[in-house]
Amino acid sequence: MMRENDIKKVAIYLRKSRGDKNKEKDILSKHRLKLVEYAEEKKWEYVIYQEEITSVKVCININF
Repeated sequence: MMRENDIKKVAIYLRKSRGDKNKEKDILSKHRLKLVEYAEEKKWEYVIYQEEITSVKVCININF
């Protein structure tokens, strides 16, 4: 079983939600800050991945 002190490298994944578009940038910035602080506190090496576009729901209507 892996223990917390066995962890050396982590990935930080930041994703936009479908929520309030006006707050997305603020929320992502806050999440990034908190997660980076946590990784540095644990002395983990980290890589940040961030979505640049939001998901799009595609509806296809097929009539037979």
